[in-house]
Amino acid sequence: QRDFNGAIAAFDAAYSADPDNVSYLNARGNAYRYIGDDDHALADYDASLRMRPNYAPAYDDRGWVYMRRGEVQRALEEFNSAVKYAVNDGPRYVFLVNRGRAETLLKRYDAALADFAEAEKINAGGWQVPAQRCITYTEIQKFAEALVDCNAALTKQPQSDYFLTSRANAYLASGDLDAALDDYRAALKIAPNSVRALAGRGQLFEKK
Repeated sequence: QRDFNGAIAAFDAAYSADPDNVSYLNARGNAYRYIGDDDHALADYDASLRMRPNYAPAYDDRGWVYMRRGEVQRALEEFNSAVKYAVNDGPRYVFLVNRGRAETLLKRYDAALADFAEAEKINAGGWQVPAQRCITYTEIQKFAEALVDCNAALTKQPQSDYFLTSRANAYLASGDLDAALDDYRAALKIAPNSVRALAGRGQLFEKK
């Protein structure tokens, strides 16, 4: 319900009642992260890892904080630990995708594609791999492959402004400005304040 302050209070109570349960502490960190309180989030993730040094979700969540801060190399190190300590394929799938996203930002495209391929072996029908691999393919100018992946992601979640913007970016990079503009407009109908879509549309108008 996006009542993150209520979630923080509930996790406070849960953790007080069961202070050995690392998942409550880590979940409270996530609630802090969702309201932009990175300092409290990191404190909870750090405390979770002091309790259980091999707790993979805390590494993954800490990686997201560093990604938001622009510390991508540091985020990659966290995702490496998350993949290393993943206890089953469900979380491992997500951690691989997140690591691939960081690798793309660092222009380590081969490593990113390898992680996406490994993740796809775990869950061939998941939307996360095509959603993120679309961006990687766009970066390396494999536009046909990018559009296949963006379309696959949109099949799963057709109202995702993020996926629409990713496809628009692929169209823009390939020179199909009309198709790109259609997708930017569709994305902005869903999320009028989408920075990605506004920035992409601005780049499109520059090209025109």
